[in-house]
Amino acid sequence: MEKEQTSQEVFDTVYKHMLTQNARSIKDNGYTCAYLSDAGLQCAVGCLLTVREASYLDALDDPGIEGLVADGELPERLVPHAPLLVALQGTHDSTEVADWPDILSNVAFRFGLSVPKMDSTTKTHTTEKTSTPLASCVAAPDRDYAVAVNDSAWSSPEARAQHMRPLALAQIGTAGTDRTVWEAHVLEGTIRRVLPLPLRAAARVHPDATHQATLVAAADRCASDGTREAARAAYVAASDAADYVASGFAAAHAADYAADYAAAAYVASDAAAYVVAYAASTTAAGDDSDLLLITAVSVALDAYAAEGRQTCATHGTPHTCS
Repeated sequence: MEKEQTSQEVFDTVYKHMLTQNARSIKDNGYTCAYLSDAGLQCAVGCLLTVREASYLDALDDPGIEGLVADGELPERLVPHAPLLVALQGTHDSTEVADWPDILSNVAFRFGLSVPKMDSTTKTHTTEKTSTPLASCVAAPDRDYAVAVNDSAWSSPEARAQHMRPLALAQIGTAGTDRTVWEAHVLEGTIRRVLPLPLRAAARVHPDATHQATLVAAADRCASDGTREAARAAYVAASDAADYVASGFAAAHAADYAADYAAAAYVASDAAAYVVAYAASTTAAGDDSDLLLITAVSVALDAYAAEGRQTCATHGTPHTCS
């Protein structure tokens, strides 16, 4: 039985591949990224696939990582790394090749990984830990969540500072503790309270009454159930709504955003921070961006309370209640 790769091993493989290949893997149309191009190039995730797997995924209508996971098409060995793969694939597909070293270093920071240091001649590498401005007493899932929310498109620096401070305080001292309870509450809270926001926003601008009702029903189910199954159903509803309207229209953009968010929630069964990280990386939240982010902060703070942590009003530092 093949040994499952760690996130660090996956990152090392992709990092070395991207900086060695130093070019995007593009289909013959000149603009669509390919897991395996006719020229033999591989994208960020393509280097982790067999030729047969890459060819099969390239032929699908929705070859994006979130859709592949939601549809059960991503090879099972890679599913645990889906959040990382989305970040790596986004780097390959949407950024300049010259910027890859810096952007990949940022990805490493977000996921608490080391950056391979490559020798330009031999391509051998060692690993060195990326510097982090966050306290070493913060656990990786908590840190990733805070970085994702903090780096999002807040309406102003003042709004960011106001709402992020309680979260920054609450996560102090989480390093070395079991994060299972917190992650579970963040995932459920995200599906119940955050995911309905883009779904209802998409319903408000969709031109078709049937799809409006379906999106609202999906949002209501997420709010009521808070399960990955509800997020999966929301993905289907939002994808169908996006397909109904022409690409480029506001309704299609809003529905695509809701679908991507729902897919991220479905993927992130054991990586709750990714749900917000993915949604926050998009710019489709519009006027509701602060509401989404404020709700995400509230979800995390409630999750801390659920595990018995709270911020001491007297000292301004978090502590674990007995």
